Amino acid sequence: MLTMVQTNTNLLEFPVDLSTEMVTPEADIELFFPFDVTLHRVDAVDYATLEHGLTQRLQAMNSLLADLYTEQRIIKAGVLPKSILEQMPKFYQTGKGITPPKNIYVHLASFDVIRGRDNQFYVQRDNINTPSGAAFPASAGYAGTYSDAPVLTAHSATNICDYDTLVRDAMDAVNTDGIKVVLSNPLCNPLFFEHAYLADRTRSELAFPEHLEVYENTVYYRFVSGPRVKVGSVLCTSCDDLVNAAGSDDLSAHTAEALLDAYRAGNVAIMNAPGCSIAEAPAIFHRMPDIIRFYTGQEPVLANVPSYRGDSTVDLESMLSRLSRLVLKEKLPDGSIRVVFGRDLDADELSTWRLMLTQRPERYTAQEVGDFVSFDTLDTANRIVPRKADFRVYAGQGKRTRIWNSGL
Repeated sequence: MLTMVQTNTNLLEFPVDLSTEMVTPEADIELFFPFDVTLHRVDAVDYATLEHGLTQRLQAMNSLLADLYTEQRIIKAGVLPKSILEQMPKFYQTGKGITPPKNIYVHLASFDVIRGRDNQFYVQRDNINTPSGAAFPASAGYAGTYSDAPVLTAHSATNICDYDTLVRDAMDAVNTDGIKVVLSNPLCNPLFFEHAYLADRTRSELAFPEHLEVYENTVYYRFVSGPRVKVGSVLCTSCDDLVNAAGSDDLSAHTAEALLDAYRAGNVAIMNAPGCSIAEAPAIFHRMPDIIRFYTGQEPVLANVPSYRGDSTVDLESMLSRLSRLVLKEKLPDGSIRVVFGRDLDADELSTWRLMLTQRPERYTAQEVGDFVSFDTLDTANRIVPRKADFRVYAGQGKRTRIWNSGL
């Protein structure tokens, strides 16, 4: 087996690293992306189950968004309470009455999955923000393919180096007859290298807000020299960020608002669609089994990690009595989610959480701490050590739904 140092050397060829800005904003330091070289195999039969379940889940999420922004059949049927939309009015109003290109709301998504001791897969979280760290396993896949080619060939491993194809296909499928653009910001942006990587691999232009112009609800990219070119699809890190910027005093607010106007006019595809963040809300996650049944008429292939809703009297009583043994999640006003392990809270903090839950129960959900399997990993001293790990699986929707054969 190759050492950690030998394999990680291959990653120097790829423009992806980490930034301490995520942890220490005042530090101007970039960190090398650490890569565990231990191979973790998922058998084809097991992965087929995972692929089927996540395809079912992603398609149900898209059906949910299409319904919520139009007829709201699921609310009329009593499967979802209307209060979910009322809790996030800004994101809801952004997408109301708008049909995105090809009727696709969620172009790219990821799912945090664990494998229980019963050998079954369980979904721990749905992620709508893009690209959700995908460039890290994508670049690691290339490095691993170089380092472990004989092993991968011997085990008939599937191609794990095609995430860029998945993204490119999704962007092309909804393109409104223009170039592809990955929208980023080079200043204090820990995701910049991920954006640069994806722009390069998907044959897209890496654009900053000042590169984009909107004229008569049509988006154009202006090159440093030469004419401006029409933009057909824009990949954003977070549709939430775009919506927030449009209503702020930020320098990019004008660009964000103009982009949203062009999107409303049907002249550009924004990935993921503005307003789709409600699909990853904890209250939606809790009800995903019912949502899948409603839109597909099928039983869910993959179960959720057991979870609880604060707006359910029965669930709330269980949450209050077992705070120290649960993973607690609070939906903040800006749409983000605060996650806290109850076991890490002291007595005073637990009392504060009980009070918050009692006063605003609809803002809180909780999950059981998953009892999932350990994986052998290789540490920096070349020692094999068992560690708990979840698996982030990436998916895309374009002309068809695809689940990537790798993950983070």
